[in-house]
Amino acid sequence: MTGTPCPICQSPLAPGQDPCPACGAALGLGASAPARNLAVGSTLHQGKFTVGRVLGEGGFGITYKGAHRELRRPVAIKELFPLDLGATRLGPRVSVPAPQADAFRYARDQALQEARIIAGFRSRNIVDVYDMFLENDTAYIVMEYLEGETLEARLERAGSLPPDAVQGLAEALCEALAEVHDGNWLHRDIKPSNIVLTGDQRVVLIDFGSAREFHLHRTQRHTRILTAQYAAPEQYSEEARFGPYTDAFSLGATLYHALTGAPPPSAMDRFQSGRDLDFSPGVPSRLATALQQALALRVDDRPSSMTALLALIQDPVSSIASLVLSSPVSSPESDREALNAFHFEVYNDPVGWFSDVPLADWGGVTVDDAGRVTVLQIGWLKALPAEIGQLTQLQHLELSGELKALPAEIGQLTRLQHLDLRSGELKALPAEIGQLTRLQRLDLG
Repeated sequence: MTGTPCPICQSPLAPGQDPCPACGAALGLGASAPARNLAVGSTLHQGKFTVGRVLGEGGFGITYKGAHRELRRPVAIKELFPLDLGATRLGPRVSVPAPQADAFRYARDQALQEARIIAGFRSRNIVDVYDMFLENDTAYIVMEYLEGETLEARLERAGSLPPDAVQGLAEALCEALAEVHDGNWLHRDIKPSNIVLTGDQRVVLIDFGSAREFHLHRTQRHTRILTAQYAAPEQYSEEARFGPYTDAFSLGATLYHALTGAPPPSAMDRFQSGRDLDFSPGVPSRLATALQQALALRVDDRPSSMTALLALIQDPVSSIASLVLSSPVSSPESDREALNAFHFEVYNDPVGWFSDVPLADWGGVTVDDAGRVTVLQIGWLKALPAEIGQLTQLQHLELSGELKALPAEIGQLTRLQHLDLRSGELKALPAEIGQLTRLQRLDLG
């Protein structure tokens, strides 16, 4: 005796049979509802990543806590699972109805584009991407796992933040968005739920799924994706002038929420009511004025860049580089000092050969346009000096020789992506290696 056929693949089913033995679809015929998420313990990308618990779900996808099996560190795995396209799960695969197939392919392309956008940024205040791939007929983005809470969760718990904390948020986010805009991208969805406050005092901008390129002073066509209380007026139109001032409005709305405990009225409500923004008497006038300008309804009345907004927010004597929330930036002078210390350890030369030689002319050293070291390859090394921590822009480090230990300062290389250690004497790695959250490859000889 057969029951109703599987609604997914039309295979015959025995009465009460669930899941379908042909396609694996969970049909909800038994006691439990069909699972939308991958099973805990599932593997992805040829076993490179394992899937754990669900961190969050939305209309576009599911984010899991996972693990990088080779590096043995936690990651966040974002899976495209668009509910608005009627997504269902057939075993591990994601499927949409045939009429939505073209839209789903476009969504997959956009998800991979999001990964490429984020991977191009270097700010510690932007979530880092480790990998992206297509599998199970959908797209996956593997990102750093952030220990902390969203600004939205913090505000739900605390109500509001003191002005100095709001200024710290502003400085970190302005630094991140300045890099985004320098690449001619707009985030377009800045709001408390897309900002993570970590335990190590980082303020991290996440979710670039709405990001789009912009061309300054040109009318462009953008899809309408917005959260009303944080969206600039131009985001309500499909054709308008978009630019850094668009993100400045959303950032201003987010900071206003953090400062007052409630989001501002939407741009449309303010157009209709003519209401001014309300600030409590305890808010510093400089901060209130800056947010009023960021939230100006007319594009021409807003700060034209993150640098301009930051200048309005900061006290004239303060400096973003002096704050805990800011990313340390090395200088060519400090890089030279660090390399001289290296040379002393290698050759026992107290003078150092780097003193009269441009860094870019020395073999094994690659520098960026500002003269800061990004790649270092050095051999015959007996000890790694503590000055290694000064090379804060370092992304690729290759060392060989008779190294027996690594200094704790190795943990200061927060931009390091590739670490190659060729030493038979090295018996253990320091705990600080766990601070290298951007590390993608670790080779031990």
